[in-house]
Amino acid sequence: MRSKDELGAEELLMGLGALLASAVLLLIVFSLFRTTLPADRSVVLQYCASEVSGDIATVATSSVPYIHARQYRYDGINISISTDYVIAEDRSGGTFARPLPVRVCPGRYSCGSISWNGTGGFRECLNLTCGAYGTEQSPVNACNASTITDLLTAACTDMAVNPVPVDPARPLIVEKELIYVRANSSPGTECIPCVFVYQR
Repeated sequence: MRSKDELGAEELLMGLGALLASAVLLLIVFSLFRTTLPADRSVVLQYCASEVSGDIATVATSSVPYIHARQYRYDGINISISTDYVIAEDRSGGTFARPLPVRVCPGRYSCGSISWNGTGGFRECLNLTCGAYGTEQSPVNACNASTITDLLTAACTDMAVNPVPVDPARPLIVEKELIYVRANSSPGTECIPCVFVYQR
């Protein structure tokens, strides 16, 4: 039969063992929690960028002119759009860039004497530089097709360097337009599909 001192020492050892096991368990749980924070943040950034990218893809795949307007409000996440990516950034500086399935053009652009604000402004710019609005009723002559390409390339290059920030207080407008060009060799027309992204 064990004495009271032996029983007391055994209980003390068991209590210390339980305390040590609890401390180790808490340390493991805390470590797991800390390591999942960046993963959780990454998932949120991916979700936000993917949602915007998905809406742009929906407009881009339309076979006819199409416009989509929606506000994107994400708590603590800033969204910006470059020519080829949707970028999500949180307050800590974490970023995620989702590639776009199509190259987009800025719906608002200004450089020197060339500028437009919205797709109506882009049509006016085409009329000033190419002598036609690029609509089905007013197609641009094929000899001016390179001018259209130059305009779009310059605007897209600017957007790649200066991504468009998305203001959560205003709807983001994604608009697909078809620019019609009259072919030299036939009476028919060809069209250049363009996806514009902007906010009013």
